[in-house]
Amino acid sequence: MTEKRFSRSHVWAEATGDTATIGITEHFFEGGSEIVMLRLPKIGQKLRRGDLAAEAETLKAANEIPSPLSGEVVEINGALAKKPGLATEKPLSEGWLFRLKMENPAELSDLGTADS
Repeated sequence: MTEKRFSRSHVWAEATGDTATIGITEHFFEGGSEIVMLRLPKIGQKLRRGDLAAEAETLKAANEIPSPLSGEVVEINGALAKKPGLATEKPLSEGWLFRLKMENPAELSDLGTADS
């Protein structure tokens, strides 16, 4: 069974083998703003932990979403192109942002759990 791990910037990662699914938590936006535009990384893009991975715009502000792990983007959530609000409506399930092949799975241990 996999477990979601959380960064201090309210970004989560859930690993299956050497691939991690990345998303944001319901607390990513102050005041629960709805996303009106979402820029996701490109497939094949290499990210280092802390790099700008995506950007989310609400009616109030633009927010940078850092990558919680290092690796290569292998998939993006195509459903978000039609409905970017899914990222905040169902942030821990259908609203995931992208998947990456982890370069260093040990980075997961630097992220917190739901209990921490």
